[in-house]
Amino acid sequence: MDQELKDYLDGRFGQFAGRFDELQRGIAETRTVLRGEITGVRDELRGEITGVRDELQGEITGVRDELRGEIVGLRDENHQTRILVEKLNDKIDLVAEGVQNTNERLDRLMEESRREHEETRKVFGSAIRHLERRVTRHDDEIGQLNGRVGLLEAATEA
Repeated sequence: MDQELKDYLDGRFGQFAGRFDELQRGIAETRTVLRGEITGVRDELRGEITGVRDELQGEITGVRDELRGEIVGLRDENHQTRILVEKLNDKIDLVAEGVQNTNERLDRLMEESRREHEETRKVFGSAIRHLERRVTRHDDEIGQLNGRVGLLEAATEA
């Protein structure tokens, strides 16, 4: 190869090497700048994420405490309701027992009243039959007396 061509090519390769070195420095500088920006964005995002996490944890804690309070309240209400139900069951049992006792008493009174009614019918039935016989006998006696009075009147008129 010719010296001139060689010098030309060496000059061109030198230019390319210089440009290449310049590009590498530009890339390195850009890389450094971008890494700095990425680090800044990363730190900023981490700060925001930490803030959001802290805020959400605070809200979760508040909701948890609120729900625990409601659960305690519901447990208390449930306990009170169970106590009231037990008291009502006791009262219902007492009322049922009272109704049963009243029914038994009514049954006894009804039976006693029925027996007394039968006894009264027996007593008054025989008394009524006795009175009917007496009335019939008196009616017969009155009829006989009326017949005698008629005979006496006829005899005194004659």
